[in-house]
Amino acid sequence: MKCPKCGNEMTKGEISVSANTSRGWPVLFWATSDVFNRVFPQLLTAKKASAEGGVQINLGNGWMKPRNVGYICKECKCVLMDY
Repeated sequence: MKCPKCGNEMTKGEISVSANTSRGWPVLFWATSDVFNRVFPQLLTAKKASAEGGVQINLGNGWMKPRNVGYICKECKCVLMDY
């Protein structure tokens, strides 16, 4: 897959969670800059971000839930992933 930023070839892999996270599934989320600018970062939960139009990205560990597929460009540090 070609990187949308620089055009170099991206490497396919999997995105997983670390064994260090023992309090449930860690959650990543995407939200617009406006959401991050309006809410104090320590108070912004995935639930609040989702209510503001954000997208929650649940990560699998490959054991109980499949890992997410992702592509990385080491040249420009771009990551694309399925969620």
